[in-house]
Amino acid sequence: MEKYLRFTDEKSDKYWEIVCKETKSTVFFGRIGSAGRVEEKSFATNEECIKEAEKQIASKIKKGYKETLISNRPIKDAETHLNILEFEENWDVKASPISKKLMNEPFYWSCIEESSPFGSDEGDDTFSFLKEFYQENPGKKTLDFLLNIFNESTEVYPLKDLNCIDEVELKALNIDLYYVIIQDSAIWAAAFGQLVLKGKIDEELKNIAKNALTRQTLNVILDQHGDEERLKHIAKMQEVLNQV
Repeated sequence: MEKYLRFTDEKSDKYWEIVCKETKSTVFFGRIGSAGRVEEKSFATNEECIKEAEKQIASKIKKGYKETLISNRPIKDAETHLNILEFEENWDVKASPISKKLMNEPFYWSCIEESSPFGSDEGDDTFSFLKEFYQENPGKKTLDFLLNIFNESTEVYPLKDLNCIDEVELKALNIDLYYVIIQDSAIWAAAFGQLVLKGKIDEELKNIAKNALTRQTLNVILDQHGDEERLKHIAKMQEVLNQV
């Protein structure tokens, strides 16, 4: 069972949605366009779960909510909400509303998923350093931060042309492509880190991040580090960058 409700008047526009699965109900609610909040509750039986859901739905309709045919919540599952809360607590940050809306799957916020923005060692380190950079250098560009890191560790970050997406050119560089994978992980961690912390991604950095993600889909890279799940995550991250 899944129901979508929406309330609109001259002062507010908000959604309230409930999902009942077996003996657990999950309620999503918030302003239209926001990540909103989530509440979960367990019951002894599915019948009890459905009965309570119908009671809540009736109450909302009485207050003026109208049923809709499609969902209005940007985040579709409770796991993503939980991952966001854990991320904010672990890093002592408040994620921007737009990042919560666009990064609407659990993997984006994972601290262990290698193909997530912050789950690899490079992603984790980059986000940590970026957070410090913003605190110590208000007003400076995120790309300046990234280039400084790369210039300080050229052995670990050997790629000079960050927009290179040509396989022949990459091979001709005669560098260990393992380090290109590391460098690209740092690039998208910086881009998504800015989205989380600042609610935006600077245009130049966004284009570099798009190319970093594209670079990771080239056969010369996939031969070393490619799997179906990683490619799915890369595609989803590209979708987010196209929406920012």
